[in-house]
Amino acid sequence: MTVFICAIHARPAREWGTGQFAAGQRDYSRVRTARANCAENIDSLFAKAKIKYPSKILIRAFKLERMLELWAYSGTDTQYVFLKSYPFAAFSGDLGPKRREGDWQIPEGFYIVDHFNPVSTFHLSMRIDYPNKSDKILGDKDKPGGEIRIHGSRVTIGCIPIGDAQIEELYIIALDSKDAGHEIPVHIFPCNFADTSNAQILRNYSEGDSTLRDFWKNIEQGYWLFERSHRLPKIWVDAHGKYIFTQ
Repeated sequence: MTVFICAIHARPAREWGTGQFAAGQRDYSRVRTARANCAENIDSLFAKAKIKYPSKILIRAFKLERMLELWAYSGTDTQYVFLKSYPFAAFSGDLGPKRREGDWQIPEGFYIVDHFNPVSTFHLSMRIDYPNKSDKILGDKDKPGGEIRIHGSRVTIGCIPIGDAQIEELYIIALDSKDAGHEIPVHIFPCNFADTSNAQILRNYSEGDSTLRDFWKNIEQGYWLFERSHRLPKIWVDAHGKYIFTQ
């Protein structure tokens, strides 16, 4: 059903943002400016991939590589297509999940975008739903932290900044996808598991820490399910905070 909705209402990025969700965002000058700045590039990006706009999207982030990826749903064969990479503009913390407030860690795991801030201190920002169910089980029960965002600027204390120009483009793409009724998944990993040289790095980081090693093995399953099929796995969390996946 969602695919048909996109096909019926597909239109250029400069003309989108007419739905109920985006209505409140249009009142903000930063959003209007971002659309004016980025619409042509966005239309070109989706046209080159032969994907109707707006589409379901997936955001993946790799902490070691300090790189964020944008994928879009092809619509015709149920697979996602890689569109673009956005380098991190700054980094804080280390490899490993976020477990408590104030640790400066960027979370690792499987999230969704749950809020758009058009007047962010960091230009524009999108919040992920950290702490998720797994984080609440495995992290600090009283102060797990929160307000983790993908945003502009070049500073961070646990978020993912990609610079002002880049966040304008990603924000509009994500806003229009949300406006079309789509949930926006965000998968965050310690590294790109496809790079075999990273295995030794993870072994060094997790030496003597079986909890961290087991966590990485767990989220790696979700990485490979998508990487091999370009289809989103179904994800839920068991009573112990472990992610469970099915294709």
